[in-house]
Amino acid sequence: RRRISAAQRNRLRAFARRQYALAKPLRDFIGRDHASYPEVVRFMWFYILNHDLLDERHRRYVVCDPPLRRLVRKRRFLAFGMLHDLRQYFQDPVEVKGGRAQR
Repeated sequence: RRRISAAQRNRLRAFARRQYALAKPLRDFIGRDHASYPEVVRFMWFYILNHDLLDERHRRYVVCDPPLRRLVRKRRFLAFGMLHDLRQYFQDPVEVKGGRAQR
């Protein structure tokens, strides 16, 4: 297993905790005003698995239903590349204090 330095580990943890303001399409889909990348990915996997959207033949692809198609604007996409398609909806980082986002 590859070892990483404490500084690298702290940068990764800070990245995972950083909250971003979400653009309207993603905000409407998720139902939140701000979220971190891992939170969005977790929600998307929850949605994909609960709606049985993985392609039957090639399970690495997600076949979009109408709400997801409006968000991603594709008929299907690579499941592990979903942040590539969703990155456009992440806006400025925000600081979250006491449950409320502040820019």
